[in-house]
Amino acid sequence: MREILLYIQDGVIQYAEGIPDDITIRVHDDEEYCLPENRFKEHYAISVSWNVTDVKEKAEEKGMKITTSQAIQVLDNMERNHDAELGITCTTIDCWLDELEEVL
Repeated sequence: MREILLYIQDGVIQYAEGIPDDITIRVHDDEEYCLPENRFKEHYAISVSWNVTDVKEKAEEKGMKITTSQAIQVLDNMERNHDAELGITCTTIDCWLDELEEVL
């Protein structure tokens, strides 16, 4: 869901753009909060992603030739079984490739 932040001063909207039907409107009366550098701080997030190419490259380094479906299987296993405290690393990919190699 996207949202638009409106700045209202003395009950009058000071900032607004075209608002599509799928937008949730949050009205805030704190000018400091509405400054560009402060917008959406509570929504700030990061993510690190691994993709099929990463898995295939790691497999190649180990001397394995895997299909896209097998790489997806490795990614799915990593996601389902990851430990949030340890994260997912290149070593994690290697371990799941070892598991895959055992069944090939």
